[in-house]
Parts: sequence; C-alpha cells; structure tokens
Amino acid sequence: MAVVSLTRRLVATLAVAVAALGMSLAAASPAAAAGGGYVRLAHLVPDKIACDMYLQLHSVSGNVVKFLPSVKYGTISDYVMVPAGTYAVAMRGPGADAKSAPVLSTVLTVADGHAYTVGRMGSPDHAEARIIEDDRTLPTGDQAKLRVVQAAQRTLNVTVADGPVVAKDVAFTTATAYQGIEPGTKTLRVQPAGGQATSIQTTITAGSIYSLLILQGDDGKLSAAVLTDAKRSGTVPHGGVNTGGGGTANPGGNPLTSPTTVAALLLVIAAAGLTGAVLIGRRYLPAADRARR
Repeated sequence: MAVVSLTRRLVATLAVAVAALGMSLAAASPAAAAGGGYVRLAHLVPDKIACDMYLQLHSVSGNVVKFLPSVKYGTISDYVMVPAGTYAVAMRGPGADAKSAPVLSTVLTVADGHAYTVGRMGSPDHAEARIIEDDRTLPTGDQAKLRVVQAAQRTLNVTVADGPVVAKDVAFTTATAYQGIEPGTKTLRVQPAGGQATSIQTTITAGSIYSLLILQGDDGKLSAAVLTDAKRSGTVPHGGVNTGGGGTANPGGNPLTSPTTVAALLLVIAAAGLTGAVLIGRRYLPAADRARR
C-alpha cells in the first residue's frame, strides 16, 4: 500500500504542477485570449501646473484603469493595455478626489489593435484634453518609422544630420504622420524658426516605430526625447518619459521564458519523472511483492 499511496501523492503533485503552469501562462500573456488596444497619458502643456491623470472605464466616475499622480510638463507614461471599449480620461488638480469634477476630460473609444496618446495639450492659457492616434502598423523589411510630437511653442523643422528632412514646418501641438527612416545610429537635428537648434542622438532599430517628442525649457530652449511606440520583437510598446508608472508585467516578453513559467515547467517535469519512476518500478516488482503493496 505504501507504493500506491506514494503514487497517488505524486500524481496529485503532477496535477498541481500542470495547473500552476496553466495559471502562469495565463498571467504572463493577458492579451492571448482577447483583443484590446493601448493607451498612454501625457502632459504636454509648457507650464508649471501639475495634474493628476486618470484613465477610467466608461465614465468619469468609473473604475480607474490608470492613474498618474501629480504629473508635470514633459511626462508621457508607458502604454497600458485595455480591452476595446469606451473610456474617460480625466485630469484633476494634484490630490483631488478621484470622483470630483475634472478640470479637463475627454472620451476615448479604443479599437482592437490601436494605440493612443491622450494628454493635456495646448498653450498655458488654452489647455485642452486631446487624443492622438498612434500608428502601430510595423514597417516591413529593413525599415523603421518616425514621427514628431511638437509640444514647444514655435514652428520647427526636424532633419537627420547629413540626411533627409523628417518633418518641415511642424506647428505647436502638432503630431506629424509617421514616415520611413533607415535603421542605425542617427543624429536628429531640431531647428526652430528664429531660434537655436538642438540635436539628439538615438539608435533606430529595423521593425520599430518611434515618436520624437519636442519640449521647451523655462529659458525657451528646446529639448528632445525619442519614444518607442511599437517594436517588432514584442507586443506591448514601451518607453515612457519622466514617469515610472504604467506598462504591464513582462512587457513585450515571451511568456514561456518568464521566471514563473520556467519554474512551473520544471515542477511539471520533476513530478512527471518521479511518478513515472514509481510506476515503472512497481511494474517490475515480483508478483508477490506487488500483492503485498
């Protein structure tokens, strides 16, 4: 009876291990069973006003899906994946009650496979909540895509040093269309009308999509940052600026290589091996011994 009891315990262990593996895979790949879109929040008004931003389900007083506390100019969160549907984006003063009337708000309809940047945009005396649709259609072949998001109060041109024009006459609060760009290490030059140019060096990877964010400092000088909107190697675009919030667990990663999944796989293998060994050993016991067990 000892072998039978041990075998039953090992089979039970194997069942638990398989269940753990299934739970691990489900947790590691939340997008596997259902479609959805991606949303990130941004503060792109060149002022000193901070605000709390809420991405909320169905209504301004609904469940909070994403919350950025006391964000300032130049902040763009990582993307968060949400089911397709209707959402409200609310912006309130820092520390205001989540159910209080927002200072700014807008309604966002998320479609499967689409991505959006929703933010506070405009001049300090005329800020508004605005939605920018982000193109996540990956480029084919050995190409990448780049656009400009212009949050500095002037008109400017963007060029690649010793290379082509990326965008021309880009106005304040404008997001340009994406265009093709060759991969490699690039120096992007931002030239405002009647002002001092600034440059940023970045590495462009084939199969990825980028936004070049243009900001202005208190002294009026420009600065720039490159955001990754999507990449061929992963399913969740990443790359927030000036904030640590957002994203999802194991962003863009392979669920089969996550530590939790690997541990569950090892448990399944070990339990299966032990169970098999006991059953095989029992099969080859002398008949008398098997009868006693």
